[in-house]
Amino acid sequence: MHIIAPRLAVIISVCVGLTVVLFACCDRENPFKPPPDTEEKDYKVYFADADHPYTYFAYHTATGVLDSFTLPYRCDSGFAVSPDGTTMYLHTAHSVVVVDLDSLTLRAEHTLETKGNQMSISPDGAFLGVLHTELTIVRTSDFSVVYHGAAYSFNGIFSSDSKTFYCATIDEQNYIYLNRIRLGDSLSVDSTYFADGATWRIVPTRDESLWFLFLWIWNDIFVFEAYNTLTDSVIYRMGFAPGHGDMEITPDGRYVIFSQPGRLNSDVPPPPYFTIFDVCANDIFREVNTTQTDNEGNPVYFPVGELCITPDGKHIIGTRGIVGGHIFDFDLQKMRFVNYLFIGDSRALIGLTCQSSP
Repeated sequence: MHIIAPRLAVIISVCVGLTVVLFACCDRENPFKPPPDTEEKDYKVYFADADHPYTYFAYHTATGVLDSFTLPYRCDSGFAVSPDGTTMYLHTAHSVVVVDLDSLTLRAEHTLETKGNQMSISPDGAFLGVLHTELTIVRTSDFSVVYHGAAYSFNGIFSSDSKTFYCATIDEQNYIYLNRIRLGDSLSVDSTYFADGATWRIVPTRDESLWFLFLWIWNDIFVFEAYNTLTDSVIYRMGFAPGHGDMEITPDGRYVIFSQPGRLNSDVPPPPYFTIFDVCANDIFREVNTTQTDNEGNPVYFPVGELCITPDGKHIIGTRGIVGGHIFDFDLQKMRFVNYLFIGDSRALIGLTCQSSP
């Protein structure tokens, strides 16, 4: 077990060092450089409607077209899409079903007696994590169990090399800690407790030298932290309310993007923006206002919920937080919105995900 306490003096010194050394690689005016001229790939970003759990959507990033389809399997919280975008994994009461996304037909069904409503797939497609009141990691090749834990776990993510699984887990004293499972021939489990907050969400960099964290302080109060695993120190810390949001990292690992939608019973109204954190400069780059305009020219309040970044790093897709059937498509290279869509009145749009391989 590892306990980490915030070190304010270290935060100041390390931040200055990072800014001096790394600032040269950051373009503060427009950090998102377009790739060489190539035809844009049409990625599909999938999500579901919590009010109609058998209905699924696929948003096409190149054309802005939104398709819908139904499956005989309900989505109560989330699902996983294979790295190449051809396969969907959904958890039912006693099994995981594997759906071919081209034909929308059942490819396989594997018995898995575990309670789960969140799923995460490794970047190499070899492992699948199923989380809820338990945590189970299986091989996608034969669905043999690699790891099983009986504690409530959520917000899981695999490392870029697919060798480590991170998630938030609740211990017997109801404290939420960072659970890290190293996969391989010699499986190991490591627990990290943060003294300044309960782990809510983690996103590691590609080399895992930095962890970006949401720490839950109390009620709607959260902290966003950047933790350096090499120096065992917090190098950036920012408090905000409300929290309970999503967090993603761009494929090149240079920018972390997060939301803060709060909850239905939050005392603090969620802001109509998402935040871009510049890893290179170790600072907030921009808060992107998501307020849109209706047909009469009136502003429409748009707090942000779930987020998804396409493998080419060009599009960030976001859903309306808390309540509402809205999504947006934001071009990270041009730094502007390219699409707003209204799906219809909905309690929530959930499971926003995309393939991870270009």
